[in-house]
Amino acid sequence: MKNTSTKFNKPARNDDGPEKDCEISVFKQRGQPRRGYKIVTLSHLEFNQACMYVLENCEEVWPFIKEHQDELEKQTPRVDDMNGVEFQNWFRAHVFKLSTQEFLSEELISLAVGPLQQVRIYSTFMVNGYRFHTKDRALRRKTQKSGVLVKGDVSDTEKEYYGVLEDVYELNYVGNRKVYLFKCHWWDVAHFERGYKVDKYGFVSVNTKRSLNTNEPFVLASQAKQVFYLDDISDPGWLVVVKTNPRDLFDVPQENKEDDGVGDGVAFDQAYQPTEVDQLNLSNHSEVENEITVTLHRVDVEPQTISQESEKARKKARKKARKKTRKNMHTSSEVNFIDDSIVDMSVNEESEEEDSIDDSNIDTDSSKD
Repeated sequence: MKNTSTKFNKPARNDDGPEKDCEISVFKQRGQPRRGYKIVTLSHLEFNQACMYVLENCEEVWPFIKEHQDELEKQTPRVDDMNGVEFQNWFRAHVFKLSTQEFLSEELISLAVGPLQQVRIYSTFMVNGYRFHTKDRALRRKTQKSGVLVKGDVSDTEKEYYGVLEDVYELNYVGNRKVYLFKCHWWDVAHFERGYKVDKYGFVSVNTKRSLNTNEPFVLASQAKQVFYLDDISDPGWLVVVKTNPRDLFDVPQENKEDDGVGDGVAFDQAYQPTEVDQLNLSNHSEVENEITVTLHRVDVEPQTISQESEKARKKARKKARKKTRKNMHTSSEVNFIDDSIVDMSVNEESEEEDSIDDSNIDTDSSKD
């Protein structure tokens, strides 16, 4: 029964697939492509940008980046930016050197070697409960699934970047390890009022005539969330950003489990309760009680005292009235009966007299003859 499909084990519509059994963070990211693909060879610039973005967003590589920057500062104190190609070469050589001295995981060595320059390009990808389509594929469909939202880096996590998905790249590393990247066109969110704006309701609009000046068109597929864009009717050329929620995923905050004092100090899970909503409901409830006044007596009639004796007298009077009504009805029915009998008797007497007259006339005529 394990392989039988039922409604209880049916995969989600936008199933991310299982998490890979890997140690390196970029290799175990969830997500899976759909439909066909095409194989292309990336240019040197695009290939270096993709490789460098993967390394910079891999937690296991951050100590090597810090070590490389320290070495550069010793040689040249004023180093504003790290050269991507130079770091990749240094990282590869440094990992190979360490592998001869100590044990390093095969995944880290695979990451240092780098991916193939030939990549697979997909037009549909499912991740984080969303189904993404590239811009070209979305133009042929009624639904819009090409909008991308990505949070800022560690230095500015509150910053949001909005763009449109152009391609989904599958980078292949040694050992059949894969990393999926989104190549996007990014709107300008660096210049307020010119590139983007926020209205009084908190909705963000982006200027479609301005693009973000960046040399990083890529993001990890696992970092992307989905948005869609609506035309801003007040400003032509602007798009209003509308955020969406993924299918079958619920953003429930995690609360610390505390001992409730029952039993041996075992913490029991409790249903999530929004504290702010509870406080709001309590405050509204108290306000309503203070405003509404409930009266239990009428003020538009004179008060009347009802005793037990008066109630008995009224019942007796009603009973007497009912008896009188029944007696009158009985008397009227007897009178009608008598009148009907009288009428019947008179009618019979008249008919008998007429018969006697006719008989006398018949006798007279017979005598004459």
